[in-house]
Amino acid sequence: METTNLDILWSLLFLILLAKEGDFMEFKEQGPRKNILFVFISGSMFIIQSFIILFFNTQLGTKLPTYFTLNGFVIYWFNYSHPIVVPGILLLGVIHFGGLILVRYIPLLLKSVPFAWKFLKNVSYIGYILFSWIEFLSWTILIYFFLYDSQTMYLMLTINIVHLLLLIVGTIYYRKKS
Repeated sequence: METTNLDILWSLLFLILLAKEGDFMEFKEQGPRKNILFVFISGSMFIIQSFIILFFNTQLGTKLPTYFTLNGFVIYWFNYSHPIVVPGILLLGVIHFGGLILVRYIPLLLKSVPFAWKFLKNVSYIGYILFSWIEFLSWTILIYFFLYDSQTMYLMLTINIVHLLLLIVGTIYYRKKS
């Protein structure tokens, strides 16, 4: 049985709801300024990307990439009989909304896990790195709408490697700091 992106999304949503219901420990949530900043960044990226799709709609393909490997290879495409203007904008909207959910709830979820809390006292950086990763990947996916070749795959692979290294270096830094 193959795991799809929707299965992973539902699992994360279920874990977030479990973490919100149980008060495992006291923790400080993000302030409203940071939330507004993330909404502004994600919203402005989404608006810019939507305008790019609308402006260059004649160059859009009819295949919507929906399932990727870590090296940037597209495993699954949705095929349409017309250019993917509306489905592309909707997919990018879901990606940006997912980034907002990750930056908000992943640190809260990790703080509710006793092992992660003992290992790292500060886990908010993980949400920031995941948000950055999602926002960069949204630009790569936008490029996939217009062009699918090896350079785009290398771009996605590079983004994945850089953010994985940021996560490792951040974890080492905050582990030594605590």
